[in-house]
Amino acid sequence: MLELKSEIDKMVQDRRASRLINPVLILFYLNEFKRTGNRIVNFKVVKEGYENTVCDFIRNHLHHNFNIGGAFNDSYIQRLSSRHKVLDPIRGKDFAIAEDYSQHAECLIDYTITNIKRHLDNRLSILIKLDKILRDADYDAISGILQDKTSKTLREFLEHGFSGKENGLLDIAYGFEICMFSILKIFLAKFGCKLYRDSKTYSSDKGTDISTNFGVAYQIKKKCISSEQAFEEVVSELLLNFADGRIEQGNVFVIIESVNDGFRRRLNEKHINCLTKKGVTDFLDKLSPTQKLDVLKQIVQEFKRELISDVCQICRRPIAQGCVYSPHIWHRMNSGS
Repeated sequence: MLELKSEIDKMVQDRRASRLINPVLILFYLNEFKRTGNRIVNFKVVKEGYENTVCDFIRNHLHHNFNIGGAFNDSYIQRLSSRHKVLDPIRGKDFAIAEDYSQHAECLIDYTITNIKRHLDNRLSILIKLDKILRDADYDAISGILQDKTSKTLREFLEHGFSGKENGLLDIAYGFEICMFSILKIFLAKFGCKLYRDSKTYSSDKGTDISTNFGVAYQIKKKCISSEQAFEEVVSELLLNFADGRIEQGNVFVIIESVNDGFRRRLNEKHINCLTKKGVTDFLDKLSPTQKLDVLKQIVQEFKRELISDVCQICRRPIAQGCVYSPHIWHRMNSGS
């Protein structure tokens, strides 16, 4: 039994798994066995069953739709069989839940649910809380953050969350890129400038590219330039990405965590403009409470763009179902339509 739980733990905590697909698939197979008493599951029902499991988990356990349930792919079933030994191959694409898992199905269902929920709550607690505050329009809960004219409270919130001791939004995967983009977007909107994030910030990306309506390009990199190697890596990549003369014209900015004065001067000599995390967060001082709220809304919207689950078939019909966790409902609420 401990060995089975340990295997589930590995899948839940796998840093390569951004959507926890494998643990949800296990949950589906365990529930199917509990429902039918048959270890074998016909492949024809797996995709729909998996998506319904995602939806049920969101509605009844998580009450948010971050980081749970990516698009279904046949290869995940094969992996559960060959790598994790959770499923036994039967014929074609039909698999059976392994006998040792079926013998402890009831206990493992509860364990998997609890483990997934605890993992996501720990990893994304600040984002989950902030999303609920914004969905409920409970702005009193963040009034201190918004009303502080120095913006010190908002900066501390981004770093350390609501308690001042937890991981902040900047510490979540993609958090640095998303927070820098959101602050800059709302700040520049005051001057009629529009920013667009060109692509999702997957871990395989080497930064986030931002385009504008005024000819300037930004690239965000969660890096500290404090060594020759780091300096050369940033410069080489920028020269590769912007080989159309924009650097020479002074139209390229790189946004990084920090840089010492010597490397900053060398960037300027190469016509590369540089903003640090401090430089960007200082812009918060120039925003009104309403604009600071817009920053927080933008941050949540960008995280949803990265992490939201929309594989559930029911949630794809939000008008008929009215699911509050549907991404379609959220976007409509926040666009004012």
